[in-house]
Parts: sequence; C-alpha cells; structure tokens
Amino acid sequence: MIGRIAAVVLTLALVLPPAGRAAELTLAYALDIALERNRSLTSAQARVAEQEAAVKAARADRWPSLDFSQRLTRIDDNTVNRANAAAEGLSQLIGIEIPPFVYQDGYRTQFELAVPLWTSGGLAATIAAERRSLNARRADQEAARRAIRSEVVGRFFALAAAGEVRLARAQAFERAERRLAETEHRLEVGLTTRQEVLRWQVEVEGARADLAASEADVFVARLELADVLERGPEKIGEPRLPAAELVAAFLAWADGLEPYDVLARAEDELDTLPEVRAARAQAAASESAIRGARAARWPRLDAAASYGWLENDTLELDEFEDWSATVRLTVPIDLRGRLRAQIARTTARRTAAETAIADTRATMRLALGRALAEVIRARTRLRSAARAADEAAARRQLLARQTEVGLTGLLDLIDADTTLVAAEVAHATARVELLAAVAALEITWPGADPPGGGLIP
Repeated sequence: MIGRIAAVVLTLALVLPPAGRAAELTLAYALDIALERNRSLTSAQARVAEQEAAVKAARADRWPSLDFSQRLTRIDDNTVNRANAAAEGLSQLIGIEIPPFVYQDGYRTQFELAVPLWTSGGLAATIAAERRSLNARRADQEAARRAIRSEVVGRFFALAAAGEVRLARAQAFERAERRLAETEHRLEVGLTTRQEVLRWQVEVEGARADLAASEADVFVARLELADVLERGPEKIGEPRLPAAELVAAFLAWADGLEPYDVLARAEDELDTLPEVRAARAQAAASESAIRGARAARWPRLDAAASYGWLENDTLELDEFEDWSATVRLTVPIDLRGRLRAQIARTTARRTAAETAIADTRATMRLALGRALAEVIRARTRLRSAARAADEAAARRQLLARQTEVGLTGLLDLIDADTTLVAAEVAHATARVELLAAVAALEITWPGADPPGGGLIP
C-alpha cells in the first residue's frame, strides 16, 4: 500500500509543472531565445568581426603611412668637458675659435612619409581576398544560425511528441483506474469474479509504469531543449502545437509534394543556401590570394620622404635641418623558393575550395532529399495512425458494451484497451512528426511554401 501511494505521489510530481515555469512555449519564441543566447552563434559573430578588421587592415596598406620618431642622446659630464676643452685648446693653437661641439643632451626628431606607387596588383588582390573571406565568414554565420534553428526544431518537437505520448498514457491510466473501480463495484454486488478485479489491477499497474516511463522521456526531452536554449529546464513551458486545422492543411500540402519535381526545382536554389555560398566565397578568396602571391614575384615601386632636425642646448633648429626624398624599386629574387611555395600552397587551397563547392551542393541536395522523404513518410504514418486510432476506439466501445451485457470476456476488453492506447500514442506521435518534418523541410528548402506561412518565422 505504501509503495502504491509513493508511486502515485511520484507520478503527480512529474505531471504537475514546477512553480514559476512558463505556461506555454511556442516554436517562434524558442527560436528567438536560441538565436539570442547560443554560444556557437556568438563565436561565429566574433569571427565575422575579426574578418571585418582584417579587411580594414588590408585596405589601410593602400594609403600613405606617416611615422614619427625622436631619439635622445645623453653624454656624461666628464666626456663633454674633455671634448670641449680639447676644442678650446685647438682654437688657441690655430687662432680660430671653435665653439663647443659636444653637449650633454641631444634630440633627433624625424618624420617619414611612405607612399606605395605600384605593387603589381598585390594590394588589390590582398584586399579582394580578405573581402571574399569576409563573405565566407558571413555565410558561415548564416549557416550556424540555420543549424541552430534546425536543432531547436528537432528538440522542440521531440519534447512535444513526448508530451503527447505522456498525455495518451495518462488518459489510458485514468481509463484503467475507472474500469478497476467499476469492476470492484460489480464484485461487491456479485456481478463479477475476483479474478476480473485482479486482472484490472494488473492493467492499472502496467498503465502506471507506462506513464512513469513517458514522464521520464518528457524530462529528458526537456533537458535537451533546455541545453540548446541555454536555460534551466524548469523555465521551459509546455510546447504549444499548431491547431488541428493547420495540421490538416500541412497534410494536404504534403500530398502535392513530388520528390523528383522538388529536387529539380530546388537545383538552382541550392546556390542560395549559406553553406554553398560560404564554399563559393572561400574559393573566390583563394583565387584572389593566388593573384596576390603571384604579384609578390614582380617589382614593387614605393616613394618615401624624410624630414628631421637635431636639437641641443645652444644650437638653433635651422642650422641642423635635413630632408630627403626617395623612390625605391624592389625586385624580388626568389632564391630560396619561398614565393613559389606560397603560390603552390594557395593553389592547393583553391583546388580544395572548388572541390568543397561540389561536395557542399551534393550534401545539401541529399539533405533536401531526406527532408522530402521524411515529409512523405510522416504523411503516410499520420493517415495510417488516424485510421488505426478510429478503428481501435470503435472496437473498444463495442467490446465495452458487450462486456456489460456479458457477451464477451474481460481479456478481450483488456486487449482492446491496450490496442487503443498504442493507436492513440502512434497517432499523437505521427502528428508531431509531420510538423517536425514540415519545419525541417522549410529550413532545408528556401523555396518551400507551406500553408499558413509555415512553422518557421
């Protein structure tokens, strides 16, 4: 008796939501939370910001650079005195006054302006490579966002399916308890036997065990959704599924999907997917990097201008001014093969990037095919499950009436209850699976146009 009470208390504790949990959780709200707090998306945004800084740095190399330098030279007093004493003695010897020429502190100030005149297209190629790498990073960011949405959709509907199964198990448990109570009452008035009561007690305990197992499944699904949302599981409400009318509209829409026709229509749309755009941008960046590496083998022309002056304790500025202007031609001689190796490395990267385009397109085409196949399987399962649930409900209703008038036995009714529970669970699961398949197809195929605007905002 104590064990039964403990089991009931545990079941109620799992069924009732914790205090403070939100009443409902919509798919749109779950997606907003995930996109706002996800760590991988934050990392992708940081990589985009890093590449934006790299583009700015590459563009800055095209503009003149101005450098300022100042140098302080300090000489000890004894050296200064000896040098100036020697100058004074020399003045007396030759009869010409020589001013002091060694000072304790001297300042050298210098400005240098450098302007790149011609770089054989190297700077332009470098800028193009960094800019295309930025496009690839941005496409990667979109791909990360799409992957997050796909993960949220999967876990959201997994929790919804677990909740539907739990509801069906709870209803089966309530029916079994009501049937047990009716049988015990019939036993009291002598209309049944003790054996039938024992059989319903076994049925009730089996239904309680199934309900506890479904509660555990709900708990695990809630933890998995909380992980991707980066929230505590106690703060996640019950998933709110679309109305039955929208599910019926999805089912009718799914009937019009022909896999080969969709694949043919989606062929051109594959290039709009962020994964494919990232691969193409990376290949373009590799091509620009090759041009930059080849340009480094050709001459480079730079202009530089310098202006400076020397100051000390007594001399005036204009007596020690100097300036210079230089045009420098640099011709690289690749004796050690460094430039050739760099060109070979960037060429290999371009080949790998071009191969990645075809691989990515093939991967996304396969993902689209799997999403279509899942929608087709889900629509078939839902229709079959709906028919099976209707037939099981009608059979159980008939057997319940026959049992009341003694036309059939208890075992047939128990079997009908078991069949009805399984059919209801299968129908609830198939309904959620269709919604999950439609949402996954929306994410994989940009051209999908399900009724009601779809599930993905």
